[in-house]
Amino acid sequence: MKTRHRIPTIFSIYMVDVLCCALGCMILLWLVNFREAKRRTKAASEVSSQLARVQSALAVASADLAGARSALADSRSQGSILQSQLARLQSQYDLSLKDLAILKKTRDETAMALALSKKDVASLRIDLKSLQARAQAAETALADKTAAHESISKKLLTTTAMTRTLEKDLVAKSTRLIEADLMSKQLAKQLEDLGVLAKLYREKLTTADIRARLLEDDLSKGKKESVDLRKRYEDLLLAQTLLSRRLASNSKELEVARSAADSLKLEKLNLARQLRQIREAADNRFAGITLTGQNVLFLVDMSGSMEMLDENTADPDKWPEVCATIAKIMRSLPDLKQFQVILFSDKVRYPLGKEGKWLPFDLDTTPKAAFEAVKAVKPKGETNMAAVFEEAFRYRSEGLDTIYVLSDGLPNAGPGVPPGASVLSATQRIDYLGKYVRTRLRYVLNRPGPGQPRVRINTIGFFFESPEVGAFLWALAREHDGNFVGMNK
Repeated sequence: MKTRHRIPTIFSIYMVDVLCCALGCMILLWLVNFREAKRRTKAASEVSSQLARVQSALAVASADLAGARSALADSRSQGSILQSQLARLQSQYDLSLKDLAILKKTRDETAMALALSKKDVASLRIDLKSLQARAQAAETALADKTAAHESISKKLLTTTAMTRTLEKDLVAKSTRLIEADLMSKQLAKQLEDLGVLAKLYREKLTTADIRARLLEDDLSKGKKESVDLRKRYEDLLLAQTLLSRRLASNSKELEVARSAADSLKLEKLNLARQLRQIREAADNRFAGITLTGQNVLFLVDMSGSMEMLDENTADPDKWPEVCATIAKIMRSLPDLKQFQVILFSDKVRYPLGKEGKWLPFDLDTTPKAAFEAVKAVKPKGETNMAAVFEEAFRYRSEGLDTIYVLSDGLPNAGPGVPPGASVLSATQRIDYLGKYVRTRLRYVLNRPGPGQPRVRINTIGFFFESPEVGAFLWALAREHDGNFVGMNK
């Protein structure tokens, strides 16, 4: 299945569309308000011109009224006609005054509308400038995101090429793993030969111990002979002239005996030193591996299979044996100063408490307390190794130098499964999870750096002759400078 990568984005082209739509709406609103302001301005100008015409007509009417009044004063004969004309002119004058009041009111309203329109136009101009600035910023951001998209596309091509290279390396490493399996069988045979050789060395050590005891007996006898010779020397002082030659020979024999006794003492000390070194080396080994570490983590698998012999057979002795192995390793660590025990299945837990902190080690009390605390836990759940290693390497900055992993199975839960995992078989899923754990440890969590050496990982398998689990745990220990032990039933 081809791996597809989705480029993470924060600012996309769809956001630019939204901004452009918003900008268009704002410009449309500004144009509508601007057109309404122009219409109101035109109406105000028309009202102003109409008001001017009315005022001029009013002035003409006022002049006519004055003429009519003068004509009325000059000629009373035409009084009725003038009175009617005067009434008509007065009514026209009143109507003109009403029209003038209405026009003034309309002019005031129009002036107010014009002022509001001017304010709206000014506000819209400010909004237009702001929108233009935002549009320019959006265009700039779009250009930057386009460049970033092109860069990410190039990186994606590079990553795809690297993925293909890593797949080729994975095939080559699988071949090397098969070769390493053959080599492990050869090493197992060599280990058997070394066991026979160790047995021969033990027999030689027993012989040397017997010889040392015989030499001690000879030394005691030599001391007694030396005392006897001294007594004889005192007895023979009286006959010094007669037995001078014999005394000289006895003195030489005494010197030879003393030198032999001194050489036997040195040989005894050397043998005792070698015996002590052999015993210390034997005490510091567990099932054929050298036990080291001052700041140590014990990662113990507590999944449901840890109390099963196989899928259908329960084993009541398996979990107690795992707990006893933890205590045995603790007693055999010569330099252990602080430790922590982390149990893992679907999630991690601390049976001894103090999560995320080291516990001090006491040879008299700690192994028993660890045994009882772990034994009180009921194994259940799946095996999520990725989560427990993430938790364990939080201690790396606090001096973590060694990890002991006790498990009986392959990882079957946690991250590392590609999309579409529902169509994968159980074997394929376990293969993906195991590769994820090994890759995460090798290239991220346990990658050596300046002043930070690689953490040693030792693995102990309780799989009872399962070659798949043994190969995984062996590879895990080999990649991190550790040792692997497969426990038998």
